[in-house]
Amino acid sequence: MKTPNPQNIPGIFNYCNRWCERCPFSDRCTLYQQEHGDWPDEDADMNEDAFWDKLKGNLENSMDMLQELADEQGIDLNEITQEEQEEAYHEMQVNELMVDINPLSNLTSDYLDTCLTWVKNSEIWASLHEHIHLQSGDKINELEAIRDESLEVIQWYMTLIPSKVHVALNSKEEADFWDQYPVEERHYNGIAKLILVCLKDSLEAWEGLESLFSSAPEQLLYAKSLLSTIESQIRAQFPDAELFKRPGFDS
Repeated sequence: MKTPNPQNIPGIFNYCNRWCERCPFSDRCTLYQQEHGDWPDEDADMNEDAFWDKLKGNLENSMDMLQELADEQGIDLNEITQEEQEEAYHEMQVNELMVDINPLSNLTSDYLDTCLTWVKNSEIWASLHEHIHLQSGDKINELEAIRDESLEVIQWYMTLIPSKVHVALNSKEEADFWDQYPVEERHYNGIAKLILVCLKDSLEAWEGLESLFSSAPEQLLYAKSLLSTIESQIRAQFPDAELFKRPGFDS
């Protein structure tokens, strides 16, 4: 396993929005370095030995990281019995069921559907385009920049929010494990804090779009309402989220 850069921030990638191009810490992120340095290029020739050597190295690194994690938790991967595997699988199924019936799951699914419908609504974008180009020439570029930036942010987070909510809820179901840690160190609180950041950025993006319309479309207002409801639910179900210090971002 390669020795990580000593300047890297341990664990920063666990609580980030994965928007590496906009992250000020990508040069100090182990995961970024692995994905953009050690991982084979998309256009790499699979017939070349170098491709398979690089792939093998990454798999070995992953196995080493898994072994280190198991060692930290006092788990001997070679002594896990069939019964323990079945018990773990059953527990995972129960956790998934609890996540599925949580109100947050429906809310985030609804939000994703709303975003997809909005993004694909050609009539709205045509109307907005026409409205922008009715403005004075020096104003058009400014309004187009707001539109493009808002849309990019909405699209980036619309799938990330549901997936991170799923991770946070699933982690919280593992209470027996996380109860041994202070609330400010529990994984699900870190993910919940990240979700709050994603919600804030998304809401600001929708407000940016709203500023471009003379009268905000109902769909836009509904998306904002969903975000506010999701935020309220996150704060209610993860009341200690703000106590978590995300490596790099909050310290």
